[in-house]
Amino acid sequence: MAARRHVTNKLCTAYTRASKADKSRILDEVIATTGMGRSTARRMLTGGVLPHPTEQLDQRRLRPKGFSDDARLLLEHVWTLMGFPCGKYVKVMVPLCLPTMVEAGDVDKPFATAEALAAVGAMSAATIDRYLQPARHRVQSVGICFPRSSED
Repeated sequence: MAARRHVTNKLCTAYTRASKADKSRILDEVIATTGMGRSTARRMLTGGVLPHPTEQLDQRRLRPKGFSDDARLLLEHVWTLMGFPCGKYVKVMVPLCLPTMVEAGDVDKPFATAEALAAVGAMSAATIDRYLQPARHRVQSVGICFPRSSED
């Protein structure tokens, strides 16, 4: 792919300034050199100079996390104690179960601060699902097959 980018970047300005006959010749050279299809080569030659992957900057804005790492760890711990429910159930069950868990001493971990407790209570169901996605993948069983009984 890097060779294709290099070839098309070198010939891009020459292709745009060339006559119709010269454009056809340049296009034939690019096809012979890179092995691309004709329409792909034409698109790469007319599209402008492509940046090198190391020079290309990601234009996405990085948003800061809404909740702390302590809140995420507390959420995972509470989710495990609840029996791995989905985010909608966690959202409903947290105001009911979290005070009981705190009184029973189930969440007396170093990450169970007052701010983390308040943050878990303020999370939406979608945020809970997003924050629990890595934990779900760690817990998920893979490749287990249950044989049929002889009565089937």
